[in-house]
Amino acid sequence: MTGRAGGAAIGVAVVGVGYMGAIHARTYAAEPRAHLVGVFDACPDTARSVADEAGAAAFAGLDELLVRSDVEAVSICTPDADHVEPTLAALAAGKHVLLEKPIATTMADADRIVAAAETSPGQLMVAQIVRFDPRYVRVKRMLDDGALGDPISLHARRITSSASQDNLRGRVSVQLFLGIHDYDTIRWLTGREFEQVHTEARSGLLAARGYAVEDVAFTVGRLDGGAVACVESGWVLPPEIPRGGDIKLEVIGTRGTARVDLVEQGLAVCLTGERYERPSFGHAIAEEIVDFLDGIAACRQPSVSAAEGRASLQVALAAIRSADLGRPVRPDLLCQL
Repeated sequence: MTGRAGGAAIGVAVVGVGYMGAIHARTYAAEPRAHLVGVFDACPDTARSVADEAGAAAFAGLDELLVRSDVEAVSICTPDADHVEPTLAALAAGKHVLLEKPIATTMADADRIVAAAETSPGQLMVAQIVRFDPRYVRVKRMLDDGALGDPISLHARRITSSASQDNLRGRVSVQLFLGIHDYDTIRWLTGREFEQVHTEARSGLLAARGYAVEDVAFTVGRLDGGAVACVESGWVLPPEIPRGGDIKLEVIGTRGTARVDLVEQGLAVCLTGERYERPSFGHAIAEEIVDFLDGIAACRQPSVSAAEGRASLQVALAAIRSADLGRPVRPDLLCQL
């Protein structure tokens, strides 16, 4: 990867401008480090609408976008099952890629992306947004510097409104859409891998509306080193729920505990013999995109590599398999099941 001259703005484009892609486009348009050249979407009307709002061009096709020399980096925000082809094409064209999570929906597709990222002159970063939420970053620092001691247990809850499915319409599992956030977060916070997961899932409410997805899934996992983790994922709350869902994390360590609550928009920390505090923080998507751009400018490895995205996908797929089999599953043996 070669260096950049004089801190010039990085030319970017967005592929897939639905809900998340439109946010990427707006964020790039407002970011001085970036120049939003244009967007592409399978729906031309959607592309034109987002492009007009962001002051950029609407490309007629992916190839037209990728041949542009002023497009150095691409955010890929297509539906989860459609990540592979645009990502491979962008990497083959030498572009830097910010790929929305999950990296893919199967291990075979994840492996194709990992292999392409290893040989491309462009870097690939998986957009695991929770890693850039300052509240979670604070918890990460406290674990890294030993303030919380050794992790004993982690409990993540991410239950959103049933209205989510009015947009998703059953196209993705709750584990790949919601659960993967917390599997990745727990791996990142602790620096440890899931040795085993056991999932119980419930279906019925959304199936009655024609969506073949789980209502909720509860996963209990054991990490190497002995800590245990519980991940609750679901989309069954009333549409009127404040902020669209109930998202929390609690980490208990040998020296203290930290709790993140996105409904209350805060972080609470309690350390043995020291203090209790509730600092507040800002927005994650802008931090994520700035990190991506800074990584390109500094010619450094991405903060969330393709291999990291693959590892978190493997845990989510193991949780799905555990629910299907009704028994614990080891993520590292997933391909043998």
